[in-house]
Amino acid sequence: MKIKAVIFDFDQILVKSYTDHIKAFLLVAKKFGYKVKKEEICKRFGKSGKELIQEVLPNLTEKEVEKFMDEKEENYRKIISKKNIQPMKGMRELLGFLRKRKIKCAISSSASIKNILIALRKTKLKKYFRTIVAAEHVKHHKPHPEPLLKAAKLLKVKPTNCIYIGDSIFEMQATKRAHMMGIGVLTGIYNSDELGSAGASYIVNDIRGVKSLMQRLLK
Repeated sequence: MKIKAVIFDFDQILVKSYTDHIKAFLLVAKKFGYKVKKEEICKRFGKSGKELIQEVLPNLTEKEVEKFMDEKEENYRKIISKKNIQPMKGMRELLGFLRKRKIKCAISSSASIKNILIALRKTKLKKYFRTIVAAEHVKHHKPHPEPLLKAAKLLKVKPTNCIYIGDSIFEMQATKRAHMMGIGVLTGIYNSDELGSAGASYIVNDIRGVKSLMQRLLK
């Protein structure tokens, strides 16, 4: 396999964000009087925000889901706007290495484009990415392969020449269905067995591990 592009998930890969998402979700749940356990949110990370809400709160109407999601996202953006967001350790070095090797980079995430752009502005990482596929840009979300395939298409690279980097089982399932090589990173809630069973070709502990792996793969 000739590697021509690397596509990144956003949450818990580019930036550490799960704690802020949970906080924003629980604030809205409390406001509307819903009892939600943190674990119910965590085990669905990697899915779109709408799907997560529908599964955690299955009795909500479509309109209520939309209202909940809008308020949750607004809360999340308020939280991160006040923070000094930093990239995951090793991310700048990884992106610099890929740029030197002339590997195209993109983001394909279930996060909203507003969330991604705020974080990229604060971390000054936007310059490394040729394209971004966010939740608003696709009809189907991971584990469906559409978000990954759209990113590959925008990069003008065949899926078989792409690597996808993510931390959830849904991302690894999407990677497999897209016929890409998947690197599962243990920065989220899933363990190596779960990521491997979901389709990860390689599993590493952190982003620095991704760089070491990429150095070997690009020899």
